[in-house]
Amino acid sequence: MTGISTAADSLYVIRQLVFGTKEIRLDELVTCLATNWGTELLPAGKHEQPAFGLAVPKTRIDEIKTICRAQPKFGYGHQEVDELAWQLIETFCQCVRDAWASDLHQAAFAQLKQRYGAGFDLLLAPGVGTFEQYLLGGLFVGATADGRHAREGIASDLSPAPLWLDTDPIPPTGQPHARMGTLEQSMKSYKHECMNQLGDGAPVDYNIPENYPLANLQRILRDFANGEGGSIATFTVADPATMAAAQERPQDYNLLRVRMGGWTEFFIALFPAHQAQHRRRPLFVPS
Repeated sequence: MTGISTAADSLYVIRQLVFGTKEIRLDELVTCLATNWGTELLPAGKHEQPAFGLAVPKTRIDEIKTICRAQPKFGYGHQEVDELAWQLIETFCQCVRDAWASDLHQAAFAQLKQRYGAGFDLLLAPGVGTFEQYLLGGLFVGATADGRHAREGIASDLSPAPLWLDTDPIPPTGQPHARMGTLEQSMKSYKHECMNQLGDGAPVDYNIPENYPLANLQRILRDFANGEGGSIATFTVADPATMAAAQERPQDYNLLRVRMGGWTEFFIALFPAHQAQHRRRPLFVPS
């Protein structure tokens, strides 16, 4: 199971903006997604229009995208979004259990047990794991209601969604990163019973700054070990500026290592698209 953060973020946008505040009409949003947020409109004389559905001006599409992108995201302690992710996880785990309990699979399992003996057993453990295929997986996903464009990568594992491709991860405002949260709040997004059902693991891959206070991190890790935030957490300790410099001068950063979707890799050894995804991952700072 992958893409939970993108799915939860998008479901929240639809529930909040289409059916809640009604700032956006459903047919407007359909056009936004069908045209890949206005980048795939078709020329029609002096105007542009979608291949099908409601004609929405490009200015309105851009306005809708801005509104959608400003909504709360999964992985930052926003309970109203987190609850959608929890429901998705619980539904997935229940589907696995229901499939395994079906007559078809139980009959096949009985045959295997008869063949290999009474000690034979087979466990189907739900889990979340992308390994390095968070970019490949995104190639099969169209535009999503959270403001993500078609074919953009999804999050690694059960991590919060990365920043969009058309947004510079280091903003001109002086902030270290364009998408930031606090580690303490993020852990709340993973403190739910559904996480205990993911027996195959569900890592959350965090980027934290190089000056993160050690005592603060020790306390958070102690709480995590005591069950306050999911099943697996991995950490890349690197400033956004460090990653940017490593792209410019790789010979000076040959020891910079980052967490992938299941192991640690040297940053300068990654393909450029992977380097860009790591730079777009949110930065989690002390509260």
